[in-house]
Amino acid sequence: MAQKVYLDSDAILYYLAGREPHDAAVVKIVNLIENKQIYGFVSSLIVWNLYYLLSKNLGAAQARRLLQKFRKLIQILPVTEETIDSALSSNMKDFEDAVQYFAFKKGKIDIFISRNTKDYPKNSAVVMTPNSSRKSKIPRQRTSRLWT
Repeated sequence: MAQKVYLDSDAILYYLAGREPHDAAVVKIVNLIENKQIYGFVSSLIVWNLYYLLSKNLGAAQARRLLQKFRKLIQILPVTEETIDSALSSNMKDFEDAVQYFAFKKGKIDIFISRNTKDYPKNSAVVMTPNSSRKSKIPRQRTSRLWT
């Protein structure tokens, strides 16, 4: 069975906004999702955050277009009461990061990809940067761009 990979909003934002060179590793991961070699996941909270950030920088129409295309590739995990309660009772400093992490845990996803690994539990071997994930068990593949 293919690996399940959770993409945090910072990694997706680099990808959708084309922020090079930070997006290069994420492009490879998204390409694997496009080719159905791995499964991609986000939480419902990420979709809202991405729309807000992208629309501020690119305009509402462009933000919707990018998210509609991206949505076809990924599956959305719910943010439930249990997710919120776990985030509220955790020791994680950033509440949004905590919500993402507990949605990931509840969804039983294999790997959590974030450029901001310092805010996640230090003993979690499954939290990786996009670059470190390329050195893990995620297969390699050529790159592509969602928005082209």
